[in-house]
Amino acid sequence: MRLNRSFFGVFTVLCAFLLGCERSDVITGAGSLVVRDMDQRLTNIDTGFVRIDLGAEAADSVLSLPAAANAAFSTQLAGIVPVGINRETGDTLAAHAQFRVGAFPAERRSRLYEADATPLKAYLYFRAADTAASQGQQISVFPSDTLVDLRPVDRTDIANFGSKCEELGYPCLDEDGNPMTELGKFALNDRIDSIPLPNALVQKIFSTRISENHDDFHAFAFTIADSAGPMRRMQTPYVVLMVEAEVNKNMRILRDSIPGIARFTAFEANGAERAGTAFSSQQTMRTAVFRINIRDILDSPGATDSDGRRKELINAVIAVSANRDKSAEGDDESAFASGIIGNYRMVILDTLLTTNDYAADTTAGARANSLRLHFDMARTTAPTTPFNMHDIKFQLRSAIDRNKSHIYVYLRPVADNSTILWDKPAKIETIFTPSRSQ
Repeated sequence: MRLNRSFFGVFTVLCAFLLGCERSDVITGAGSLVVRDMDQRLTNIDTGFVRIDLGAEAADSVLSLPAAANAAFSTQLAGIVPVGINRETGDTLAAHAQFRVGAFPAERRSRLYEADATPLKAYLYFRAADTAASQGQQISVFPSDTLVDLRPVDRTDIANFGSKCEELGYPCLDEDGNPMTELGKFALNDRIDSIPLPNALVQKIFSTRISENHDDFHAFAFTIADSAGPMRRMQTPYVVLMVEAEVNKNMRILRDSIPGIARFTAFEANGAERAGTAFSSQQTMRTAVFRINIRDILDSPGATDSDGRRKELINAVIAVSANRDKSAEGDDESAFASGIIGNYRMVILDTLLTTNDYAADTTAGARANSLRLHFDMARTTAPTTPFNMHDIKFQLRSAIDRNKSHIYVYLRPVADNSTILWDKPAKIETIFTPSRSQ
């Protein structure tokens, strides 16, 4: 029995040795085949990876969009609403707030008050979003039509109050019988102020709130403008309707707060002059554009194999930087120089968009081609010095595949009141390697 066990042990060791030798021969043979079959271009660093760089001179065109001041381009919804004149840029800002008042829900416990309540007053409230000293500045409010989409603030409301007051249900004469030119004025001395709304509007709001038709609503709007005062920022205005109602057998004054939706339009002072520079602005949404000539990449011998096949682009980055020289356009600070340099977004396309941000463009095709949509999807970047590096491999590869000779770099600040004049992109770095896909 012991002999059998000893023999079996020796046999096992011998088999293991033989199998081990056989396995070693197989691995060695396979390895040698792999080494012999490898593409020497991929194992030689000098030929396997080719770097092609472009400098600032590749930006053969510098501009900003739109080509001229365009109120449709520079209108945006916002929670922080600026009004007045931006002293740094000379742009005039006007706001529009509109309200859609609906009926209370059918469930009784969800209703703030019932039809037996008495409407008292309604006020349009404004709350400052800045800490600027008002110095007695008063801002005028005018009734307006409600606006659809992102149509610009209608500054003709200022001049047309006398002809539209009756149509919109506002008093055309003041208490002394003189023609009214505006709904009212407010100031932000204590950072909050309000103006009373006409009784006719108070009654419409109240009637809508207590309506048994729960699809019923009443819409109204205001233009908030001050063409001469310095810019002030405020939060979205809101309406407070005050009613007297019985609560637990006691008469109480209830406040029905109604939120609004606000937009503002920045009316550019010198849009046509800015169009020839790489100037960008958060308020006007003016967008800096660099046209980058990539023909040197397309035509470079390093971008193609010896048989003319296109090599694979495995990496591409672009370096962009804000011009931080305040006197870039002269001895004095200029509307074309950088102001507040804050977070920004960048979009890379192989097409120049020139009619891109108009609110009237509601078709799917127009929306897909709009800069507004592209920037909504772009990532926000914080500026750094001396420059920011962005990965553009996907966009550049697409342009190369489509044999495009240019790419377009769009830059727009997103920080509040930020204006940035951009330097030409310092460089584009690309790395190619022989393609294995063909």
